[in-house]
Amino acid sequence: MGVSAPAPGVDGWPPHPAEVAPWTVPNRAEKRGYERKRKRLTLAFDGHATLDGLEIVCRTVSLGVALDMNAQFAVFRRAPSGSPEEAEALAAVLEMFGSMVESWNYQQDGTAIPFAWEMLRDEFDYEETMAILNAHTVATQGVEAPLPRTSADGQPSVEAQIPMDVSSQSRAS
Repeated sequence: MGVSAPAPGVDGWPPHPAEVAPWTVPNRAEKRGYERKRKRLTLAFDGHATLDGLEIVCRTVSLGVALDMNAQFAVFRRAPSGSPEEAEALAAVLEMFGSMVESWNYQQDGTAIPFAWEMLRDEFDYEETMAILNAHTVATQGVEAPLPRTSADGQPSVEAQIPMDVSSQSRAS
């Protein structure tokens, strides 16, 4: 005596994936290619002491470029201050950042100035340049700033103050 299986999706059997999947099964004859859409980030410096009003629009880059930029930033941070290694690493970071910039709203005497990475080195001071690079790092890592009003603003949470050690009690034999 043989038992026949019911049709998929009937009488408690799991439905066929094509019946519940959020995607469609493509017709192989109509298969289309995938074209990646680049994300754009807007770095806004509202409220910054000297960069207030500056906006820089950047495109995202590949993981490889991001890793290369992070590696150069690490060389920059480790290099002795004022050394050729420090200058070369910072120039490399600025050049990589510059390749991501699509536009900015910087002006001199009412005239829009096109972006060139050398502008960050030649027109902006160290603090401003680092603020721009740090804003880009925060934006690409998806970290939101500032902290929400409900944040403890760096104070330890109540949960962190609750002792977690279990006191050992000796048992009488």
